[in-house]
Amino acid sequence: MRQKRRIDEANEQSRKRPTVRRTYNKESKTRPSTGPDEGPDESDVHQRLAGLHITAANLPFLVGTLKYAQMIGNEEYEIRIPFHCLGTFHRAAWGVKDSAKSILVRLRAFRRGDIDYVGFCVHLPPNDREFEYHHNYCTTDGPWKDFVVCNSDPNFLTDVPSRKIHKFLRLRQKGWSAREICDSITELANSDPTRSCIISVIDSFPPISTGMTISKLLELRDFGKEREALLSWLSSEFDGTLVTGPESANVSKMPGLRQFILLNTNIQRQTAFENELKGSGIKSGSPAFHGTPPENLFTILQHGLRRSQNLSTVFYSNDASYSTLYIFGRGHPQRSALGSWKNSAFKGAIALLGVEVASTTIRFRGLEHDTYQDRVMVRYVFLLAPGIFKNHNPFMGHMRINHFKDNMPTHRAEHRKRLLSGIIYSRVKRNTVLVPVGGFKGFASPPTVNHSAL
Repeated sequence: MRQKRRIDEANEQSRKRPTVRRTYNKESKTRPSTGPDEGPDESDVHQRLAGLHITAANLPFLVGTLKYAQMIGNEEYEIRIPFHCLGTFHRAAWGVKDSAKSILVRLRAFRRGDIDYVGFCVHLPPNDREFEYHHNYCTTDGPWKDFVVCNSDPNFLTDVPSRKIHKFLRLRQKGWSAREICDSITELANSDPTRSCIISVIDSFPPISTGMTISKLLELRDFGKEREALLSWLSSEFDGTLVTGPESANVSKMPGLRQFILLNTNIQRQTAFENELKGSGIKSGSPAFHGTPPENLFTILQHGLRRSQNLSTVFYSNDASYSTLYIFGRGHPQRSALGSWKNSAFKGAIALLGVEVASTTIRFRGLEHDTYQDRVMVRYVFLLAPGIFKNHNPFMGHMRINHFKDNMPTHRAEHRKRLLSGIIYSRVKRNTVLVPVGGFKGFASPPTVNHSAL
């Protein structure tokens, strides 16, 4: 309430001053540049910006043009920062529309008594509401508040730059310029934390809970910049969609296991698998298992089941106990437990992948088989508790897949149609969540398991 009262007082003060009339073309959804007959010229704009510690000397890419900076009112300015490096999946992960080509930063000078301060807001144009309903600013006369600035859609590229701008304007550092913001945003969009992120940075993340937002993850004092870079990298590196399996889609005869569904992976993997199905003359494959330590999970989900060193094929089995044999033979559970994130809810767990093999049947029940990577596609991810195998005994009560016709859809096209039609998009605070509805009806008979062994 105190913040809102200050903004209202500042707006009342600004209404007493003469303003430059702003025009808005609803057809083109753009504002015409301020001309010499309508308002101040370029030198005047830069002179006024200097009062906000934004000088032309620090903005060589603005000298001689109004393309990036313009004055839109009395002590109110706009700076556009173009970006061209965001791909389709990066935009989807950050909630950025395909039509957005630049970041729009609005700056406005306020005075309350003898104190000068700056208000700002960040948008991703074009936006039909951009000029018509602009009504609020985040100001620098107080600490950062975690609230939506103006009417901009909350996402990664509006929240993070807003924090950075608030910090720069709050400190009023000499020589600060819009180039610093532009460089900072560009660095964020292209960041790769693999060189700088170490165990201490990863362990600085707090325990993840339902409803937690990006702001909560970044507001901690230590390693804030490194956590920001890691989130940026993760959102652009993983092309697939992995969701917690809803009750209607879970394998009902495998209770007590955490179940996830891989709705899609990168397009190259999906295309290669579809080509294998067509080459075999079948419309859908056969279900099987592949066990792996949890540290391999991210690479498998992103790049597929790569062939092991000196081997040309990928191993799988229709029996979960056989598919996890090599994990215990090499001591992987102990190694993964020591190297996992300290706040992980899955520490020491074993990943059991439910895969689809481009084959009409899987013979020799209870043995391991192998085939080329392109003939195997991950569909389910099951996380097994650390103590599920006592004394490193991989026997799991024979969690075996039943016959092919009882477990896989008859027609892949029909299965995909049912799946896609059941997906709804729901925005939860600042995160977009994919929720499958209606279940996977093609899996009529799930894998069987001896419950006493679990």
